[in-house]
Amino acid sequence: VGPFAFACMIQLVSESMKARGGGAIVNVSSISGFVAQTGRWTYNCAKGAVNQLTRCAALDLAAHRIRVNSISPGAIRTPINRPAWETPEAYDNLMKLVPYQRIGESEDIGRAAVWLASDYADYVTGISLFVDGVVDGLLVDHAFFNEDFSKAFLRRHLGGFALDNRVDVLDQPRETGLHGHGFPGFEGFADAADHALH
Repeated sequence: VGPFAFACMIQLVSESMKARGGGAIVNVSSISGFVAQTGRWTYNCAKGAVNQLTRCAALDLAAHRIRVNSISPGAIRTPINRPAWETPEAYDNLMKLVPYQRIGESEDIGRAAVWLASDYADYVTGISLFVDGVVDGLLVDHAFFNEDFSKAFLRRHLGGFALDNRVDVLDQPRETGLHGHGFPGFEGFADAADHALH
């Protein structure tokens, strides 16, 4: 779902919330909204726009005691990314990208949404809550790949390039490029794509 649908929904539900004296809106984004990935321009841009929409709406609606937050899931066990977890080998490879060492479940997202919508989060607004087993920390600091890494996972999460050759292990932090700008070491992804294509 793109940001336009989120904007329309926020406008629609916020009117009744204003009349009631407040409320909570929870959008669902993705960690992809915070990183750049080859071959995923529209998806990553759409999720980035949802995050920015969340912050802007939170600012506009705060005076009405309406909180607006988003959730940014990482690897979640859903049909859309089934190739990344359905076999033991694929799951083991996926865990190389998940420092917390388990895949997320739909219930993890549900519990986060319930908390953000509850009074326990009354002073929380304008954030994107990462629910990802700290994948976001790994994505911006290292790029881990090996020969057995699931080709389907790479196509889905790291771009649409053809992967008919080996992908070397790139497990060291990168020391150039985007350090100091919120995305340390991210050029490792470009290196991985180059290895995969040659």
